[in-house]
Order: sequence, then structure tokens, then C-alpha cells
Amino acid sequence: MADDASPLRLSASELAARLEGFLTDYLQGKSRATVGTYRRALNEFERYHGARLGSDAARFMFREDDVAAYKRYLMEERELSQVSVSTYLTALRRLCEYLVARGDLPENPARAVKGNRRPSQHSRGVLAEAEVERLLEAVPRATAIGLRDRAIVSLMVFGGLAEIELVRADRGDLDQTLMGTYLRVQGKGRQSKDEAVRLDDAAVDPLLAYLRSRGDAPPHAPLFVSHGHRSDGT
Repeated sequence: MADDASPLRLSASELAARLEGFLTDYLQGKSRATVGTYRRALNEFERYHGARLGSDAARFMFREDDVAAYKRYLMEERELSQVSVSTYLTALRRLCEYLVARGDLPENPARAVKGNRRPSQHSRGVLAEAEVERLLEAVPRATAIGLRDRAIVSLMVFGGLAEIELVRADRGDLDQTLMGTYLRVQGKGRQSKDEAVRLDDAAVDPLLAYLRSRGDAPPHAPLFVSHGHRSDGT
């Protein structure tokens, strides 16, 4: 595979800034659900990029070969569905378009790396903005259970977090920094909480509202707890 383009080396903070610009400026005018879809897809890329910063040989430098390696990672290591792989590659392709428009890249390295063929049978699609709004409106805000469920739905829809990552998360895994709010997560097949996912306000605000309703809790307390009558809160 030919790959003569000059490499682009971005630190974690530089990539985070580019992602923020892409989501807020380049996607300006898009629905909140659309932006959330891109955020979920690019969360995976941000994790992949960050995990390889320590090795020049493995580092993602926005070349065609790097994009092809990322596709193999999604298919073989993450074992994602064909639809998910195509969605994640589309998000990366659009991000690279933004980097070209900024002058960071001379050309789009993801253009030549095609996504997987989508299956002919019916598969679940992305929720439309109106569907997301109806889902959130259906969750009551006046109860602890409602605040919890609203926070969970928001983290999944707008933060791209999986159920297992939320189940394993503790209060101390939430970091609010000058660079933004991050949640350290332990995903499927992981042995430790070695990834930090940056959260948008649409995911952060409901989470903080829920945590305020619970009051003080030690760092090792679960991020989400049961609130049933027979529950002890864990």
C-alpha cells in the first residue's frame, strides 16, 4: 500500500483539541444526535491513538497504512460488527477532512480505506435526534432512580460508553480538569481502567445532577447504585 504522505504527529492534548474543533465547528448545525454519533465513534479512535503514543513504530500518524491498521484493530481485536466498523471509519474519514481543511494534512489518508460492506439484513440504526429527546423526556427527573437513569442514558448516547464500562466505574474514576471532564473506564476484555474518555456537557450535566442528589461518597463507591426499596444502595 503506497503511503508517501508526511506523517502528522499529535499529542493526546493536540488530538483532543482537534476533536473538539471538529465536533463544535465542523459539525456546526448538525443535530445533537448526529454529533453524539460522531463523538461515540471518535472516542474509540481517541483511545486507540492514546494507547500507541509511547511507541514510534505503533504510533498513529494519519497515513493510509495507519488507517488500515486501525480498521484491522476494530475488526480483529475489538471484534466489532460490520456496521460499527463502517461507522467508525466514516467518523475518522470526516475528522481527516477537517484536518485537511485546517491545513494539518495535505490529503485525506482515510479516503482510500473503505468500510466493510453493510449486511443486507436489517440492523439497528442510530437513534434520530427526536427519538433521543423522546427517550430522555420519558425518564422522570424528580426521583433518584430517574436522575440515575437519565445520567446512564446520556452517557451512552452522548458519551459513547458501554454498559459494562458504566457498571465498572467508581466515583473516583470521574476527573474534572481544565482540559475537560474525563471518566476512566475498564472496557470489555480489559484488565484495568487504563482508558480515559472525554465527556461532552450533554453527558456531564445529567451525571453531575445525579451525583449531587446522592451526596458525598468515597472514591471507591460505585458511580451508579441501586435505589430500590430493598436495596442498600450498592
